[in-house]
Amino acid sequence: ELKKILEDAVSKVNAAATLDDVTAATTNGKNAIWIQLDSEAEAKKAAEEAAQKEAEEAQKAAEEAAQKEAEEAKKAAEEAAQKLAAAKTTAIGELKALVGEEASAELKIILEDAVSKVNAAATLDDVTAAATNGKNAIQTQLDAEAEAKKAAEEAQKAAEEAQKAADDVKDLIDDIGTVSYTDECKEAIDKARTAYNELSDAATSLVSSDYVQKLSDAAAEHAELEAEEKIKRCTKNGSRETFYQF
Repeated sequence: ELKKILEDAVSKVNAAATLDDVTAATTNGKNAIWIQLDSEAEAKKAAEEAAQKEAEEAQKAAEEAAQKEAEEAKKAAEEAAQKLAAAKTTAIGELKALVGEEASAELKIILEDAVSKVNAAATLDDVTAAATNGKNAIQTQLDAEAEAKKAAEEAQKAAEEAQKAADDVKDLIDDIGTVSYTDECKEAIDKARTAYNELSDAATSLVSSDYVQKLSDAAAEHAELEAEEKIKRCTKNGSRETFYQF
């Protein structure tokens, strides 16, 4: 634009026929040039201001976006931390509930280890894995303790049954009382001896040697009385030979 204005002004100056025309053409040319310069300066200034404004707005938008992203990231991190903490609390509660209040020393150690691993978990998946492993370990120990308890109860029951059986035999031995040559006495001795012979090894060991000797003595005494009775019967027959044959 300036070149065109200059070219037009020069053309008019060259075409001037008088000094006044030269002065007028020059003045008009200068004015046109200054007007164009001012216009271009204004346009440049406006462009620079627009560019500055656009840059500032872009910078502001970028800062706001970055701030928003940071706030959202912070919020997401806080929510994740809350979920992780809640998951740990739930997992630890489930582990403690599985163990119960009256836990053995071994269970308490397993629980403590499981809780420690849950608390150390960095992600929800880690919490789940630690809780699952802890539950499995606790359940294994619970099963082992249940088996041990069952075995102990069965052993106790067997011991009580053995004791009862031994006591019954001792009562039968006591029931023999004074040995006499009667069917009742023989029946009592045989009953006690049969019961003693049928005892298990555990029950047999609970019958003291005194009772065993008492039964043996009663049986021997009854056998002696029986032999004496037979001798008496032989004597009544009036023949010693009959006694010897017997």
